[in-house]
Amino acid sequence: MFFVTGGSGFIGSAVVRELVEAGEKVIIFSRSGNIERLKGIERDIIVARGDVADLSSLLSVLSNYPVECIIHLAFDVDILQLEQKPIKGIESNSIGLINILEAARLLGIRRVVWSSSAAVYGEQKRYDKLPVDEEAPFFPLNIYGAYKAFAEWVGRHYHQNLGVENISLRPTIVYGSGRWYRGAATYAYDLFHGPVTGKLVEIECGDQLIDWLYVKDLARAVVLASKAENLQHRTFNICGHRVTVRQAAEIIKGIIPSAEIKVLPGKRPMWVPYLATRRAEEELGYKPAYSLEEAFQDCLKEIRVYYEQESGKKE
Repeated sequence: MFFVTGGSGFIGSAVVRELVEAGEKVIIFSRSGNIERLKGIERDIIVARGDVADLSSLLSVLSNYPVECIIHLAFDVDILQLEQKPIKGIESNSIGLINILEAARLLGIRRVVWSSSAAVYGEQKRYDKLPVDEEAPFFPLNIYGAYKAFAEWVGRHYHQNLGVENISLRPTIVYGSGRWYRGAATYAYDLFHGPVTGKLVEIECGDQLIDWLYVKDLARAVVLASKAENLQHRTFNICGHRVTVRQAAEIIKGIIPSAEIKVLPGKRPMWVPYLATRRAEEELGYKPAYSLEEAFQDCLKEIRVYYEQESGKKE
């Protein structure tokens, strides 16, 4: 049985669907209990309300089920909010992981898989060798990356010193139909929702090279990590496809010719987009299942369906 924190969220809901489709039993642990993103599989899951910052609530749920693997995806990702309220960020992004690992230790749970981030890396100029592999040093550019860097040290401690097997994944920029927030990477939202709703989209940093990771590919990587055997490592870069923001906009305009997208030139400070993928390929068996064009098309199709359903509710 799988226990998924943040299972009703953007990435978590995609992981839950992947697990349910594989015939797995799933408990989702969520603060809100909102399962809007899990339509169609409500009867296949157990929903438990709680906060990962509260160890007692975690233990009270986990102790009632034969959980073999925890997938921890309950993190706050709004960088602006985290910078303004760093204590809240520590509770969700640091204490939350510590509680998950401690619960796994106390209850003898086989494995924890959790989401770190490519945000632990620094700008490309920081690295002499490309692509950057998982052993490269951390140079996070913001507080979110710093939280994740700290979390990886915590995970390493629990694995090496306390015997809790945990696997951290470092996804790049994640996009998909369930992304209902803009966050720091506004283009990962605006480029997809604007064309579907017929709105003019103005995107900055058109020359920025991005590794675009489709949420369904990430979900598959998470499930692969939860089941992989004979692992030699415990940290993996999870990547998609690299193109500039401008090139991504052109692909979307090819799918929706009526899309009005204005792309402005420029770049901004961002972590290195060239990440090594060999470890994930060899040990997890992970490669993106979708080409970039296929992923964009699938994403836009699902967003269109979502807006059509919302429009139908109002009629």
